[in-house]
Amino acid sequence: MIVVDNADDEKPLFETSSIDANTTSVDDFISGRAALAEYLPTTSNGCIIITTRDRGIAKKLCGDGEAVIDVKPMSMPIAIELARKRLKTPVDDGKLTELLTELDCMPLAITQACAFIEEHKPRMSIELYLDNLQKNESSRVKMLLRKNTDMRRNPRSPSNSIIRTWHISFEHILQECRSAADLLSLMSLFDGASIPEYLLRTTDHLQDESDSSSDEAEAFENDVAVLRRFNLVDICLIYPAEKSSFSVHRLVQLSTRTWLVEEGRFEHFKSEALDRTRSHMPADSLNNMERLHQLVPHIAQLRRFEPGERDDADQVITWARSIMNFADLILDAGLWKDTYSLLEALDQTLEVLLGSEHFTTLRSLQILSHTLHQLGRYAEVETIHLRRLQIHQRLFGASSERTLMTMHDLATVYVEQTRFEEADQLFHEVVLGERKIFAWPSLSVAVTLQNHSKLKSRMGLYTEALQLSRQAVLALKQLLGQEHPETIRATVHLAADFNRLGNFAAAKVLLESCIEIQETSLDSDHPDVLATMNALASLFRSTGHYQEAFKLNQKVLEVWKKILDTSHPRIWISMGDLAIDLAYLGKDEESEALIRAALRMSLEVWKATSWVVGPMLNNLAAALHSQGKSTEAQKYYEESLEIETNRYGSKHPSVAIMKVNLARMLQDQGKHQGAIDICRESLRDLQEMLGHEHPDTLTSMAYLASIIERQGNLDEAKELNMTILKIRTRVLGEYHPDSLTSKYNLAITLNSLGEHKAARDLHQDVLQAREDSLGPDHPDTFMCKGYLASTLESLGLTEQALGLQEDVLDRSKRMIGKGNPNTLTVISNYACMLRRQGLFAQALTLHEEVLETRINHGNHNHLEAFLAEHHLVCTMWQQGRLEESAARMEKLAAKSSESLGRGHYDVGSMYNTLANIYKDMGEEKKAVEILEFVLTERQKVFGEDHSLVEEDMAYLGELLTSVGRYDEAADLEIKVLDSRRRRRGNEHPTTIMSMNNLAATKHGQGKSDTAEELLEECFRLRKRIEGPVCERTLTTARNLIEVYKDRNKNEEALVVQKDMAQQLNDHHGADHPKTLLARSQVAVMQYHQGIQDEAMALLTEVTEKLTVAFGPEDERVIEYAQVLESWLDSKSRD
Repeated sequence: MIVVDNADDEKPLFETSSIDANTTSVDDFISGRAALAEYLPTTSNGCIIITTRDRGIAKKLCGDGEAVIDVKPMSMPIAIELARKRLKTPVDDGKLTELLTELDCMPLAITQACAFIEEHKPRMSIELYLDNLQKNESSRVKMLLRKNTDMRRNPRSPSNSIIRTWHISFEHILQECRSAADLLSLMSLFDGASIPEYLLRTTDHLQDESDSSSDEAEAFENDVAVLRRFNLVDICLIYPAEKSSFSVHRLVQLSTRTWLVEEGRFEHFKSEALDRTRSHMPADSLNNMERLHQLVPHIAQLRRFEPGERDDADQVITWARSIMNFADLILDAGLWKDTYSLLEALDQTLEVLLGSEHFTTLRSLQILSHTLHQLGRYAEVETIHLRRLQIHQRLFGASSERTLMTMHDLATVYVEQTRFEEADQLFHEVVLGERKIFAWPSLSVAVTLQNHSKLKSRMGLYTEALQLSRQAVLALKQLLGQEHPETIRATVHLAADFNRLGNFAAAKVLLESCIEIQETSLDSDHPDVLATMNALASLFRSTGHYQEAFKLNQKVLEVWKKILDTSHPRIWISMGDLAIDLAYLGKDEESEALIRAALRMSLEVWKATSWVVGPMLNNLAAALHSQGKSTEAQKYYEESLEIETNRYGSKHPSVAIMKVNLARMLQDQGKHQGAIDICRESLRDLQEMLGHEHPDTLTSMAYLASIIERQGNLDEAKELNMTILKIRTRVLGEYHPDSLTSKYNLAITLNSLGEHKAARDLHQDVLQAREDSLGPDHPDTFMCKGYLASTLESLGLTEQALGLQEDVLDRSKRMIGKGNPNTLTVISNYACMLRRQGLFAQALTLHEEVLETRINHGNHNHLEAFLAEHHLVCTMWQQGRLEESAARMEKLAAKSSESLGRGHYDVGSMYNTLANIYKDMGEEKKAVEILEFVLTERQKVFGEDHSLVEEDMAYLGELLTSVGRYDEAADLEIKVLDSRRRRRGNEHPTTIMSMNNLAATKHGQGKSDTAEELLEECFRLRKRIEGPVCERTLTTARNLIEVYKDRNKNEEALVVQKDMAQQLNDHHGADHPKTLLARSQVAVMQYHQGIQDEAMALLTEVTEKLTVAFGPEDERVIEYAQVLESWLDSKSRD
């Protein structure tokens, strides 16, 4: 066997002396006159092993056949096996794998590292060796330059360190082909994983077809071939040509850079690499995302080669500017983490090399602050701005342009920290300072005014924000013209201010004019065009045009996806906007899917550190919550809250608002106290941070009112809603959308409290205002009309209420779709109204439709599905299907109790319904047991002095009265009456209702005098407060008449009956059925009091009119005809 090692040089192998090419003597060989290859035997006996780094030499010696064995890079399993053989003690697999990855699985590097670790243990380990390798380049070089001690090697042989070994190859390549060595030198400065070919060429061979370009391309291919012969370079990608790239092992690069430093050529190639990278930076980041992603790892690699103290200032500035220009570019493209990686500690390096007050150092701080601002690290941003401000004040003076710009930057971070008053003061000072420096109109002043306007909007001072925006737009129009992009952007912001003030028409005009200008001056996929379209979509959403908003945002997302990488935040934000539109359209499952996709993309890039992740998780939770997936929703609400808390701290508006969302979900789960506690905490935080009159504070207060109203605490809800309305009306005006919403919420609460007239007046005001500003087809308009219908029904205006509700149903189906959750609510309300009018078949069909749709939407265990089934069972019960409705209601109450909790308001209502069904079935004992159970559970959850407990006591009292347990009923009803008088006063509808119930109980006890007193007061109050024809007033009048009759006060009874008939006549007309029925009772009472002729004439008239109204077969017509006949018979006998 013959071994020829390191056969890397062609000359001794193949070149022979020119003296005599046929000479083959040993002397000639020794003197260098003969080629070594001539002496290699060609016999088949034995074998020859030749090692070489040069693939060309191998082919010359052995040909292209199987004799050439290409030694591939060592795989990780084999590298681990090698390392374990070299290390004599057990090692951690994870750390060993990490070390081998750092060494590129190079056998020589592995052997060298293991030998060093073994030689220096126990003071050296894999972990320490790895730390030294990763510390910095000089430490890495030091470790890899160490020479192995190996007694098998000649001590006078060259160094066996991996770096020195490669240096031999580099020197050989330099001698053979200098341009190839230069190419390798340039490659060593870039990231070795994938180096684009365009960074390595001096000309663009794809565009330049000249002869010189062709020669350059041929030379380049030759250089690549040389490097590939030595296995120093691999080709990553060949097609398409513009994406062609190469890879180089990290240790090859490190060895090359070490060689360049020793040769004194490192700075030359570093400058060359910077120039190449700078020349290929795209001018427009958004339209060149692929190029940016290609360049990021290479500029990051060049960032590591920091200048030293021996470098002159020009070199330092050139290097720093290249880094900062690229950082600016990728910052604008949304690659914030990559930007931060480039800029981290750059200012410290520049401070050492150039000084803390050098312009380049300050510029690096400015870009770093903008990056940290995007990452939400506001405390660090504030520190940087304060440092810059101090330097600028010292260098340029307190009123200089640079000082004012830094104050402006500081104000913007104060805004994010919700330090609004400090930010407001700074913006004010900047505007005053800039007006002294610059003549008006000024671009700098206009920009400051815009940002000051945004602050005013955040503060809820919408009118002041609008005034500042107007000034900015006017200035920009004078300076730049109406069609300039900056003017358009400012106009879009002005439209947003009009939108916040509820002036939707003005906002629409402005946005449409902006789009018209942009269509002629910009490409359809320009970011400014997309921003304007997104603003118009937001306006459409505000005005209830959800389908138009969806279509616009869908188009915006399609364009962003076309021009941006999926890692860009604008993609995720656009997906979030579209998901909101889908939710408004009732497409909760599609909305959920889109949010999940956006969240998945953002997490792949940012993990949980991006400012968009927390809000997206919150939106996902909301989508799940609306579908009844409460357990999963709670998980995401809590995760989003944790992320926002970690980002901003516990005292921040975003955190407080997310707490409210969590509270609302807990309320739906029946976790009442937890919901209330969280909501009150959120409100306190917002009042402390933003003040009592800030829009976010008032929104939180409105949510609190909604939650406590759902828990039955109507009195506090009323007080909160009145407070909100008062503040919003004073701050925003009576007809601002937020003011109208507050009035609407108050009206709903008043209606629940029984204050129907006041509720009606408020609903009518809101309806008129919304019809004027939004039009009759806006969801907010027709939903308000629906609540007005319910209020009118409570006032006894049934026909008018049904007409309104039918109109609401038609508009809801038309505008937001039949399957939309809000439309389902409208259908349910209409069905309930029909049921109360005795139209059970129609009501049942609609309730079945609503329940089926809710279940099909995946809401079978959601509150809305429970309520839909509750309404359905109520209709079955009132149809007389008692056993069927009892069985179904038992199952529903148990299921909802398990899901929502026994103390939940709606669960209690279901058990109350079940009790009433059992009462109608004659099972009074079971009915009473159920209501006693509900009362006990509510007392456990809410305590004795809660309005829900009070309501349950009233229900139980009514039931006990109906089954004849008057004494127990009276005790409960007295408690309820006292409580309501204390809470709401003597004239509140609920107090009057308690008086009416107690009167019925006293009547049952035989205490007719007490019953009479209570009913007289109740009748007087209801007649004045709720109106003479309200159904509750009429019921009280009938009860009073019965008591009068029992006490033989027939004349008093007749007076009340006549008054009732007259009121109905005045309200409905003489021929209305209600009027006729009341008059028939007047006739009956007159007859029994001896006024027989008048009674007979009246009943004859009434019977004839009832026959026309209901037909001769109607039971009431037949009954009155029979009464009249008996009267006539009696008269004829007399």
